[in-house]
Amino acid sequence: EMEHKTKEEGLEEHLKPHPYYPENLYQLEVAAKKKIHPAAWRYYSWTADGGRTYKMTRKMYDKILLRPTILTPVADVSTRVTLFNDPNHTLPCPIMIAPTALHTLATPQGEVATARGAMNAEVAYCWNFRFSGRTMDDIKEAAPSGVKWLHLYLDENPELIKAVLRYAEDSKLFTAVVVTCDHPHDRVKDRTVPDMSHYNEEVGSSRQNNKFITNYDVFLQKNPRFT
Repeated sequence: EMEHKTKEEGLEEHLKPHPYYPENLYQLEVAAKKKIHPAAWRYYSWTADGGRTYKMTRKMYDKILLRPTILTPVADVSTRVTLFNDPNHTLPCPIMIAPTALHTLATPQGEVATARGAMNAEVAYCWNFRFSGRTMDDIKEAAPSGVKWLHLYLDENPELIKAVLRYAEDSKLFTAVVVTCDHPHDRVKDRTVPDMSHYNEEVGSSRQNNKFITNYDVFLQKNPRFT
């Protein structure tokens, strides 16, 4: 499906595989599709409304160019950036991993691998509390240092949000909170739930009783008053 879209947009050259490693994100997607379970791939590559926003976003990113500068002193050039005027938010380059869900569909290490990679690369990581396949304690053990932000969906129960924030504050792992005010309910109901059931049956996602368990599920098990 992704190959068909990119060919329609005249990106055939981008898709030609490199003999050793992908040279761009298009080739990386093609390589990933060959390794990831089909149900997991459908979840990762799902686009709303026929992919209109997806296509527009890719076209906008393709318009961003890195312009080479010739015969310019570069001895003092730095990509370092400090956010919020806070030295604790200083990064060697302005790159952050956005909050995404269910990394454990791609690898059993899941968000642990993502957090460790972000720490080693010295880039910021915004961790999805609700739909992470690994717990906050897992993340803290694997990647205790580095800039990390907590991602939360708003909930109709304010006490639940307060409890999550206290839990995160006690972990001393996060330095900021990112809030999402909407949630793709139709995607979860119509696509994710059937796909995850199929995935669990075939793969047995190795959580509990062969069912996929998120960090949020674990949190509710420890705090049954919110169920």
